[in-house]
Amino acid sequence: MTYVRDLKPVLVGEPPALLGDDSAPNPSEMALAALGSCVSVGLLANATHRGVTLDKIIVEMEGDIDISAVWGVGDVPDDKQTGFSDVRIKVTLAGDADDAVLQEIHDNAVKWSPVVGTYTRNVKVDSDLTIEA
Repeated sequence: MTYVRDLKPVLVGEPPALLGDDSAPNPSEMALAALGSCVSVGLLANATHRGVTLDKIIVEMEGDIDISAVWGVGDVPDDKQTGFSDVRIKVTLAGDADDAVLQEIHDNAVKWSPVVGTYTRNVKVDSDLTIEA
């Protein structure tokens, strides 16, 4: 279970090949879902800001990931890069604006997405361990 603020917990799992029961998306799928959700919210916000009504927003996500080093128990050479190597976002929009305005809405939403920014730059991650008896 994954907890965010005071919201209901979200189940995250793994497929059988990764020791799970396939009852929920895995963390990498959730990361893609977060990226797609952020872009979707940005599309709606940018359209609303411009007075454009969107009749359709479809955001499809696809990513390439090498999981051979999963959890440090597989193929783990020192130069191994974990995580997604490539992510593709396919956006479909329909609304009461011309193609050029819809393209601007798309471009602005992607450019200013905090999650796109997280995917496209180096992020420092610190982790602390607490051991309880």
